[in-house]
Amino acid sequence: MTTRPSSPNPVSSADSGGGGSPVPSGDADGHGDDFGSDDYEVWLSRWPAHDPGVAVADTDSARMMYTSGTTGVPKAALFSGAAVRATFGTGEVVGIAEDSLALVSMPLFHAAGLNLGVVALAAGAHCVIAADAKPGLLLEAVERHRVTTTIVVPAVLRTLLEAPDTDRYDLSALDTVCYEGSPISPDLLRAWLDRFRCGFLQIYGMTETIAATAPSPEDHLGGAERVLSAGRPLPGVTVRIVHPVTGEDVPKGPSARSGPRRRAACTGTGKGPRRRRRC
Repeated sequence: MTTRPSSPNPVSSADSGGGGSPVPSGDADGHGDDFGSDDYEVWLSRWPAHDPGVAVADTDSARMMYTSGTTGVPKAALFSGAAVRATFGTGEVVGIAEDSLALVSMPLFHAAGLNLGVVALAAGAHCVIAADAKPGLLLEAVERHRVTTTIVVPAVLRTLLEAPDTDRYDLSALDTVCYEGSPISPDLLRAWLDRFRCGFLQIYGMTETIAATAPSPEDHLGGAERVLSAGRPLPGVTVRIVHPVTGEDVPKGPSARSGPRRRAACTGTGKGPRRRRRC
């Protein structure tokens, strides 16, 4: 399904075939026939944007994401409404504005994919959701929708670079490529900078904090040392340098490690309501 740019709904989705695909549908009771992309506006009109008038507190849970962390046992990370809004400052660093077009090419159950979409919508930007991270699908979406911003893992950057037909796509609208999951190798970065004219931004964080720090596009031009670092704190993030055993603040040195603290951190974890605890 792809909405027209003039549509009041700012979300589109790109499929591998480039055509329409069914979208959720139904009447007020949640039942009804499926609609194709041509009837999306008809389906949307059934759900007028009326404020339900439900009182919501900043401390109410607004998002729940699952993470295995380093334990291997999935647990829920709960975020309050205030924590979710605190992530909106990431849009300023990424450069997302009302006239931006963000391509979400990572799964929405992943903190990076979901947060890019939420930050883009909060800024009033158009958002395109890719059904898969296949090179042809992503390149076609960037060209067709004039994508300005996207986020991927470095492994996907390599597949896009090595795709045999990359040069036939018009990627001139692409302004910023964000990546996370692992550092980018200097060779891969150099190859991208030589071939494409866009900025790179690494997003460093975890499910419990969403984004925390980021090396800027300028840092990516300053040599391997800065590229392999975690960058600078994002808006709303405070970084402490602590001893890895005692947790006490220590001067900068090889025996210290840093940890982020931000207003966007989750408010609790657990497998269910009875296992909830503070992050």
